Amino acid sequence: MAAQLRIEDAFNFTAHAGIAVGVLEGATLRVGDAASIPASATRPARRGVVVGIEMFRRRVDEAEPGDRVGVLIGGLRGREFDRGELVTFTPQRAAPAPDQH
Repeated sequence: MAAQLRIEDAFNFTAHAGIAVGVLEGATLRVGDAASIPASATRPARRGVVVGIEMFRRRVDEAEPGDRVGVLIGGLRGREFDRGELVTFTPQRAAPAPDQH
């Protein structure tokens, strides 16, 4: 099961990133995971990447199901997602390094 977050609140952080706040469900979330929000009646599908996670005013590299978190999503601004929307996070594996011959 993928990590998911039902957005309880959203904020703009920078011109290129927004913060989604809620309780994590399903699986562990890590910095670098891909974030996706499905299309709705008023918005197209959106994608970004997790560039930061905060819990209780401290930055962490990962969060577990049940944790209340603020997720900094690069590529999306806070006004690009709405309260009640579901964000799904999928792990991103680093591409293997090319052979050095």
